[in-house]
Amino acid sequence: MNFLKRYLATLLIILVGLVTLQINRVIASTVEETFIETLYTVTYEEAAEFDKRIEEDYHDFVVKELNQAPNLPLMPVVLVSFESQYMTNLINEQFESLVEADYLEKLLINGDLTRIYVYAYEHQANYSVVDLNMISETLEDDLIKQKWSFTIVEQDTNQKPTNTWELEALFNRSATSNLLTYFKLTQDSPFK
Repeated sequence: MNFLKRYLATLLIILVGLVTLQINRVIASTVEETFIETLYTVTYEEAAEFDKRIEEDYHDFVVKELNQAPNLPLMPVVLVSFESQYMTNLINEQFESLVEADYLEKLLINGDLTRIYVYAYEHQANYSVVDLNMISETLEDDLIKQKWSFTIVEQDTNQKPTNTWELEALFNRSATSNLLTYFKLTQDSPFK
């Protein structure tokens, strides 16, 4: 009888472990899926709002700088770096729960998270993701490495498809924090 109880207890522990592992895998896979869909799903209206709000933040920045130093000579070209509160809030809202903080800042600085807004605004188009599939997954220490394939569909503002791009992306995600630590397209971004 004791043998049967131990056997059933062991079997129950193994089953709970397998179910937990499978649930964690399903939840974790959605991190990469959510990241891709969030990054590459943008409407022209969202892009126009993005452009307007960044322009307003830039205008406020310039006015503030001129008020602080009114006697500066005007120059034909001025390169500045400024922090847009709108952009920071938007990026944090969309990606903070998916990407580790240090890497999120790097993606923001490199323009990886905002490039599609500029592209959608300039091309007056909407973008969406279809055919999203995980190709491979490996576990190395605390790092889950995945490769994904997906297609980005460009539609004009009348919802007529005008272009598609088949892409692949590499991801690293911390198994501990369940946050992304690396993202890279395996080919050049179509949004340059």
